[in-house]
Amino acid sequence: MARLNPPWWPDRLKPSRWLTRRLPARRWRIVAHVEEADLIPARLPLRGAALAGPHGAPKWLALDCPCGTGHRLLVNLDSHRRPAWRLVGTRPLTIQPSLDIIRDGARCHFTITRGAVHWAGSGHQPRTTLRNGRPESERR
Repeated sequence: MARLNPPWWPDRLKPSRWLTRRLPARRWRIVAHVEEADLIPARLPLRGAALAGPHGAPKWLALDCPCGTGHRLLVNLDSHRRPAWRLVGTRPLTIQPSLDIIRDGARCHFTITRGAVHWAGSGHQPRTTLRNGRPESERR
């Protein structure tokens, strides 16, 4: 049986490195559309979101936070209730303005544009630890 990654191959030639750079990144997308928020599936696929409400005028967008901690976000899309976000595109997913969530001592601040997550702030930092309800930069 032939081996896919012979041990004598240099790291730069191993498929795990060059193949991932050539494959398109999976984008965030709508995977379900239900009539009520209570009917949103308990499990969503990776980078999958669900719309709740009538077709053409959804009220809610549900997604698992991209920070990887597993918390579910329910985003209000109804312009008559505040705060409200706009669903700019569904293929691929675009939401405006940015989502800024502070939960359990962690902060997630990001946008989803053309299906890609863009973290706010410097670099890719999905979690910022808060101490005593304040960011570390405000501590004395």
